[in-house]
Amino acid sequence: MNSNAQDSTRPSVLFVCVKNGGKSQMAAGLMKLEVGDSVTVTSAGTKPGSAVNALSAEVLQDLGADITAEEPTLLTEDDMRAAGNVVVIGTEAQVPEVDGVHVEVWETDEPSLRGIEGRERMELVRDDIHSRIKELKQRLLRGRCHQRLPGSMPARTAARRDHQSAPRLAHRSTHIHARLRRPHESRVRRSSQLRNGLPDRKRRVNPSRELSRERNPVDTLN
Repeated sequence: MNSNAQDSTRPSVLFVCVKNGGKSQMAAGLMKLEVGDSVTVTSAGTKPGSAVNALSAEVLQDLGADITAEEPTLLTEDDMRAAGNVVVIGTEAQVPEVDGVHVEVWETDEPSLRGIEGRERMELVRDDIHSRIKELKQRLLRGRCHQRLPGSMPARTAARRDHQSAPRLAHRSTHIHARLRRPHESRVRRSSQLRNGLPDRKRRVNPSRELSRERNPVDTLN
């Protein structure tokens, strides 16, 4: 795990992705750029690779952050306990639940899904992470890291979301379809009653009123 010297008097954050060669290293480098030594910053990977992504390091150097000397390391529960605050970059990395450790997941932009590759992709990824880092910096320095970043979610929520969303959406769709179908069914029943000679409640005649009209005819033209 890459780290500044541990200091219990200042906040700490651990950034995690799968290989610890790209997004989590970028997040750590950008946080160090923003806060200097006021926050202990570390990063690790669930299945670390062999080196830092060269293009990730290149686009960070444009902002004055240098991660070229960093090395991917394996995430451990001890790392998580030491940091207390864990940010998972993307939804692929799965981290264990550790008592007393706050974990949140950032669903970062992935430009390759829109056909954007190469340096342009990496710059967009960097800028998305950087905007989140600036907000997280404020929470860490104010001691409010448990107040989640808009657009982020707790690790448990991220894991359950895909499993739960399908049946919920299906139930909602069925409910809406049933509501939309009722007016049509009502019109069909009404038309069937008229065809079968059943009286329409809105046009029902009052017999006593008809009898009174026969006894006291009124000229409708007056």
